[in-house]
Order: sequence, then structure tokens, then C-alpha cells
Amino acid sequence: MGDAIAGSATWAASLLMADGCSVALRLYCFRSDLTGDLKPLALPGRRVFVTASAWSPSGSLASADAVCQADAAAAGLASTGTSRFVALLATSTAPAASRLTAGGGPWKRVDDVFVFYSPSDLTAGKLLAPFGLVAKGTQYGTFLYWSGATSPGTTSPVGLSCQDWSTSAATVNGLFGNANLSGGPEWFADAAATTHNACSRTDIHLLCAEP
Repeated sequence: MGDAIAGSATWAASLLMADGCSVALRLYCFRSDLTGDLKPLALPGRRVFVTASAWSPSGSLASADAVCQADAAAAGLASTGTSRFVALLATSTAPAASRLTAGGGPWKRVDDVFVFYSPSDLTAGKLLAPFGLVAKGTQYGTFLYWSGATSPGTTSPVGLSCQDWSTSAATVNGLFGNANLSGGPEWFADAAATTHNACSRTDIHLLCAEP
């Protein structure tokens, strides 16, 4: 069976049903009478993407923001000199959502697919689609990113933000999310993040957004 809230990794094949074909499940339906590629309308929106490479949680928020901005510049998203990108990271004193402008427009992936219609939807975790695309528009494999909290609107629980992103020590922990999901709490705090969350991990990326 597939997972309707998942992105490229598991939308079509997520789990093998233990009870076989005796369980009733929903169907995924597609329109079949159209030809050619259909592309989303290029409507205005702030961009959101996942970094192309993993980030070692040290150097505080400034280090994370610099990685986001570098990826954006390499992809031509910050060529005007006015666009800047920040990492959606919570700290012990501030939620990730506080790094964004509450009165701004919606957020969309670099392929013009909208992920959040409003800042309030982001805080509430109401995703329209997974955001597992890098700034250049190609997908990557792990789909995990550092977050530091259980939701964008909450501060980091004690001991789960890699000391406010200042250390990559194996004895310190940090929460991470799953960019392959568009629903459930695990999009911002993956289930594995509660047990396999050492800050020394080298396979966790960043979620970047225009503030």
C-alpha cells in the first residue's frame, strides 16, 4: 500500500499489509484523458526548500542561515540581492515560526507547488504537499532535516536543539523532521528523532524558507 501524505519515497509503496488483501483501503484516482505535461501556475509566493547537503549543527543559527542562502544563490533564487533565506530551526527561547514574517504570503516549492497557503497554516502544520525539493528543483534521498521542536510554533524542549545549534557532540540531542511527508506530526518531528537524534549525525539537512 502507499501513503497519501508521503512524497516521492513512499507515496506508491509504503508498507506491506500484514493482513493481506482482506483489508479495505482507499484508492488513488487519476484523470486519464489529458495529454502533455501539466505545470502549476507560477503564482506569487515565498520559496521553501531543503538544503542539498547535510548540516552539522554547530555555529548557531547564523551558520545554518548561511547554508540556506548559499543554496539559494547557487540556484538563482537570491540573484536580486534582496531575497534572503533562513533555516526553520527552533531554539530554547524561540520557535521556528518566529523567524518568519507572519503577515507575508504563502510558501511554495521551487517547482511552484504550494506547501502552505498562510503563516497560520505553517504554524498549525497544515501542509498541501511535501517540500522535499532542493533549491535547484531536484530531489534528494534522505528527506530528513533538523527542526529542534515538535511543531513550528513551539520552542525547543530542553536538550533537543543541539544546545541551540552550537554543538555537534554525540552526547547532545536534537529533533529533526521528515520532508517526505505532508501530514501528521512527523513532518516536523520524525518518530526516529526521539531515539536516533544525536547531534553528531551527518545525514540531516536543513529546511530553508524566505522569511
